[in-house]
Amino acid sequence: MALLTVTEAARLARRSRASIYRDLEKGRLDKVFTADGTLKIDSVALARAYGEIGRREEPGAPGASPAATDKAIQAVLRQVDGGGADDAAREAAMEVAMLRERLAACEHRMALLERIAQLEKATRQAADVTWRERLQAKDEVIGAMKLALSRPQPPARDDSWPTWGHGGGLAAGADKRAIN
Repeated sequence: MALLTVTEAARLARRSRASIYRDLEKGRLDKVFTADGTLKIDSVALARAYGEIGRREEPGAPGASPAATDKAIQAVLRQVDGGGADDAAREAAMEVAMLRERLAACEHRMALLERIAQLEKATRQAADVTWRERLQAKDEVIGAMKLALSRPQPPARDDSWPTWGHGGGLAAGADKRAIN
């Protein structure tokens, strides 16, 4: 029984550290804390959870990963063809070209996203200006209404009494006769 750190356990089990932590949380692996408080994993528990640990994966062996098997097949084919060095150089050049294309596409996408962000920012700023102008106009209308309501109103004119000699009331309705 050996106590392993999470990094050592991940390397031996051929898993990521995140997988080891996830399995620790799920209870698939047992946590062991040393006297100084560091987290360790028992190698027996690691072997129980993941099978045999620490063995190197042989390409083409039962249970080997498809990537390892594919790499082994490609290496054998290069040796059979006899042009292993040329093929490797050509393959590396193709991979570099592909990576450059992907990089250019990513840079173009980033430029487009930055332009979209700039346009959205300008739109928000224009909308803010419009809203500020509308709010200012509303505040001016409210201020004018408050001012109008706060002024004392002149008393209402009472038109029920006749006015004499100003073109209204009895003078307007009377006959114009000459007095001799």
